[in-house]
Amino acid sequence: MFSDDAKFGFLLKWAHEYQPFIGIATGLLGIGVLVLGERSKSSNGG
Repeated sequence: MFSDDAKFGFLLKWAHEYQPFIGIATGLLGIGVLVLGERSKSSNGG
């Protein structure tokens, strides 16, 4: 088994490698939520 330090180091390495992907995914999710919110407003006659 990994020690806690090794686990933490692995998590930091993983987060650093996937940071751009996580940022893009978060941005797309935010845009999607905004678009869906605007659509539901307009479809409700708002």
